[in-house]
Amino acid sequence: MLAICPGSFDPIHHGHLEIIARAATLFDEVLVGVAHNSSKKYLFSLSERVNLVECSLAERGITTVKVKVIPPGYFWHSGLRNTGHRCLLRVFVRGGLRV
Repeated sequence: MLAICPGSFDPIHHGHLEIIARAATLFDEVLVGVAHNSSKKYLFSLSERVNLVECSLAERGITTVKVKVIPPGYFWHSGLRNTGHRCLLRVFVRGGLRV
């Protein structure tokens, strides 16, 4: 089973790393999705944030996790919501999103 850990990671911190490390022990695959929102001001550039995530994972010995950039608007609105999975739909409704 695949776990997806999305975030802007600006910067990545110990809490993020704990969640990712735990996911790596519970799931077959873990994907860390680094997001970018052009209307948000970031401390680090997208490429710097990806590099920080990769280096932080390597420093902790977490080598089985993939790090990818999430295309703007894709992840929540097109990717997951359209799966129709009940748990995801419940999360979206509770979060105030239209499904």
